[in-house]
Amino acid sequence: MYVDQEDDYSIVVIAPDFETFIRGLVEESEYDTAEEDRAAAIATVERGTLSPTVVRALAAVGDRPPHGERMLRTLARQIVDEKGFFALHDDERSHLMYGLTFWLYSSLCTARSFEAFLGRPETGTSYDSPCFELMIALDSPAKPYGFKTRGYAEGFVRDWWDACVARGDIVEMAEGYCLTSKAEAALVVRLATIAGPEGK
Repeated sequence: MYVDQEDDYSIVVIAPDFETFIRGLVEESEYDTAEEDRAAAIATVERGTLSPTVVRALAAVGDRPPHGERMLRTLARQIVDEKGFFALHDDERSHLMYGLTFWLYSSLCTARSFEAFLGRPETGTSYDSPCFELMIALDSPAKPYGFKTRGYAEGFVRDWWDACVARGDIVEMAEGYCLTSKAEAALVVRLATIAGPEGK
């Protein structure tokens, strides 16, 4: 507030609180970091180092699909272009990323359960034991990587998983859960479409 001595000490309210007053001293655009955040997210998905688990998985799948890393990065870039940041939710491209991550995971081991696919083992943080969390969401403080969402919502991943199981895209076998060959082929075709001709 401001007390005007020349107007019989009338009180003029300048702002409802101190924070609003301070913010009013600077243009609103000074606080808008959307463009900087988007630029940082683009750098993350285009040039960020991959999780050691993802690197191993891409090597394991070889050229099936061709340009696997390019597909991964192109899909991530489309997510950033759509949202302005790199995060996975309950949308088509996020579902494709969950599918791609599960497929890469499956090239290294078989998921005994949803929980085994999702989270790091209780024994600690190690890229030796593949999991969604250490493939794209979080990293090990001992060996950080750049291409990550910096968090995830388990509910979105679980909803995707449950829908895949209900559709018969993910099936339970004696050794654990895996994509059917039909679901895998459909995923690869969809990813190839996203990446464009020759993965460019």
